[in-house]
Amino acid sequence: MKRPSWLFLVALLMLAMGCIGGGGVQYTLTVEKQGQGTIDPTVGIYEYGEPHVMTLTATADDGWIFVGWEGDVSSPANQETTVAVDGQSVVKAVFAQQVSTLDGRTIVVDAGHGGRDPGAVGTRGYQEKDFTLSVARQLELLLNTTDANVILTRSGDEFVSLAQRANMSNAAQADFFLSIHANGHNNPEASGTETFYDGSWRAQQFALDIQKDMIGILGTKHRRVEAWRGLYVLGNTQAPAVLIEPGFVTNPTEELLLMDSAIQEELAESLYNNIIRHFGKK
Repeated sequence: MKRPSWLFLVALLMLAMGCIGGGGVQYTLTVEKQGQGTIDPTVGIYEYGEPHVMTLTATADDGWIFVGWEGDVSSPANQETTVAVDGQSVVKAVFAQQVSTLDGRTIVVDAGHGGRDPGAVGTRGYQEKDFTLSVARQLELLLNTTDANVILTRSGDEFVSLAQRANMSNAAQADFFLSIHANGHNNPEASGTETFYDGSWRAQQFALDIQKDMIGILGTKHRRVEAWRGLYVLGNTQAPAVLIEPGFVTNPTEELLLMDSAIQEELAESLYNNIIRHFGKK
């Protein structure tokens, strides 16, 4: 009987190991991350020819904290964990920004216009008062997670005078007053983002940062950041005060952006992050 050649034996061994014809099973681990931090080994795809247990370590960047792992890991809440790679495995390390506390701070969120006062009205009929209330409510939910004392000048579609808005803030001895608006103009081509503040240093720093963020979110052009106490709520509130105008509801392109619920959510998150940054207790 003729013996099998050595080449045939090598080929048979390679086939058994999955190296020929796709007969083997490929085990892969994809490691993802959310937020800012590093994962050791580096984020990426790791491949093994057989089931494998791998140790991963997550380290948050400065100003961030490690929240936990998502996926089939041994210790979801620990920075160091193991994962059994026994197929197409995916895990994610989640990081979140470290929050300076707002406990005890009183933040007044002013949704511009309301009730019989619709504010600016777009070509599609979208009203400024609806935009301002939507963003204000979302911001309120975020601020409530910090145990801040949050005051809405209006929580529904109701008319509130400018004097009442300023008085609410002053009576509460607010630490910050934020008025949310959208712009309007007779010329539908008028566009861009602008922010006004009361002249105080803290309000100015907030205004400069939020202006950059809004332009980044909306893709609009910069119009101005300006101290303007001639605006009633900026001139008559005792707390540092800022009024934002992310875009023109009377501009057809910007109207669509302001109507977008995802854009509204991003704006609320940016406002929240900037309030934490500028008015939080370190």
